[in-house]
Amino acid sequence: MASIREHFTVTREALLVIDMQRGFMEPTLPSIPYLVDSELVRSAVETTIHASREAGIGIVYTEHSLRGDRSDVPSWLDEQIPPGWMIRGSEATEIWPTLAPEQGEPVVIKNRFDAFLNTELDQVLRLRGIEHVFVCGILTNYCVETTAKSAMQRDYRVTVLDDATEAMSADIKSQSLDALRAYTIEVSSTGMLLDRGA
Repeated sequence: MASIREHFTVTREALLVIDMQRGFMEPTLPSIPYLVDSELVRSAVETTIHASREAGIGIVYTEHSLRGDRSDVPSWLDEQIPPGWMIRGSEATEIWPTLAPEQGEPVVIKNRFDAFLNTELDQVLRLRGIEHVFVCGILTNYCVETTAKSAMQRDYRVTVLDDATEAMSADIKSQSLDALRAYTIEVSSTGMLLDRGA
């Protein structure tokens, strides 16, 4: 079986799994008002991950987490988040168990909506020869949209998988996807990956 690195090199494609973490989906953990109804999106992302692995597309995860002393929390967010929210190393920052990375699948740590900002994501992709990124995860109108636009500005081809992302409401999700289309970013469904992995 080819290694993950070989998959990256052969296909020149990667699936970005954005912030599929317990703290955004599990009501018993410290959260903020944009906790999502996550069962459907979890299922869709799980299917997408498996299809990508079958098709030889590499997987890169992001983890949104903050320092325990909150020194990396911007002032505009500081008053909105509860104590202990998404502290690095806490239960809340763990990737949902059924979506967990396999050996060799990188997890990029971020602390802003844009997964490229002050992270090694661009380096991780370019070292593997990636030219095309598929984007899934949460939330559509925050980290998914911002990361997709940032990837485009770095000259990647970008496809957002509309049935494997979620927002606080259907209207917010629809508006975000429309904004991505207006930005000339491709919006498609997971079917395109399922067909390739068949």
